[in-house]
Amino acid sequence: LPVFRARVFYCMTVACWMGFNFHAGWGSVSIDTTLCGEVRFKRWAYTGAFVLAMACYFRIWALAKKQMNHSLTAFSVMNCICACETDRTAVEDAIADIMRATAAVTESSSKEEALMAFDNIVRGELPDVLDRVIGKLTFTYEQLAILGIIMHGADAADNLARTSATELAILSYALKCTWRGLFQFPLSLAFLEICVSCALPEKWVLFQSRWSRLWSTRLWNGCVVFLAALLITGFLVWDDHLLDDCLTVPNDIMVLGFLNLTGPLMLHYVFQGMFGQGLKIW
Repeated sequence: LPVFRARVFYCMTVACWMGFNFHAGWGSVSIDTTLCGEVRFKRWAYTGAFVLAMACYFRIWALAKKQMNHSLTAFSVMNCICACETDRTAVEDAIADIMRATAAVTESSSKEEALMAFDNIVRGELPDVLDRVIGKLTFTYEQLAILGIIMHGADAADNLARTSATELAILSYALKCTWRGLFQFPLSLAFLEICVSCALPEKWVLFQSRWSRLWSTRLWNGCVVFLAALLITGFLVWDDHLLDDCLTVPNDIMVLGFLNLTGPLMLHYVFQGMFGQGLKIW
C-alpha cells in the first residue's frame, strides 16, 4: 500500500508542476490584471482533467478497499492458500492450539471448532482494524499541502517578485494563494475522495445476465466519478471566478481573511484531529 500511494503521489506532483508550467506559458499576468477568457478556459480544462483523473483513482481504490473488506468478512482458514500444502495440517493444528491456549475455546473443543472460532475472530475484528490502518483518506493533509504549495506557492513567488501593485493588492494576492494552496486544494481532494467512495455497488445491482450486471456496475461507477469530478471542478471554477473577477480590493481581503481563519477548522473536521496529532509530535 505505501509503495502504491508513493507512485500516485509522484504522478500528482508531476501533474501539479506541469500545471504550473502550463499556466505560466498560457498567460503570465501580474497581480493587478486579469486573465483573458481563452487562457482562463485552458486553466479550467486542465483543472477538470486533473480532478477527473484523481476521481478515477479514488474510485478504484475505494472499490479495492471494499473488496478487501469483503474478503475478510468471508474469511475461512480452510480456504486459505498454503505455500507448502504438506504444512497445512501443522498450521491448522498450531492455530487450534493457540485458540485453546488463549481461552477462545475450551480445552475439550475439537480442531474444527477452534478453527471456526478463529474464523469468527478474523471476520468480526479485522475489517475494522483494516479500515483504521488504511484510513478514510488516501493522502494526509501534509502531502496534499505540499502539492498545493507547488501549484500556488511558485506562482505567488513569481508574481510577487515582479509586481508593482499596491500593498493592499499584494496582501490580497498573498491571502488568495494561502487559501488555495493550504486549504482549498487539500479540502477539494479530500471531499472528492469522500464523494467517490460513497454509493458503492451493492447486491441490489442484480440482473439475470452476467454481462448486464458487469456493464451496469461500470456505468454506475462512471456516473459517480463524473458527477463527483464535475462537482469539485465546479467548486474550483466558482472559487476562481468569485475571487478573481467578482471581488475587488479591499473587499476581497475580508472574504479571504475569513476563509483563511475558518480553513484550519475545516481541515480539523475533514482530516479528523490532525492538529491534535501534530501537537503530540511537537
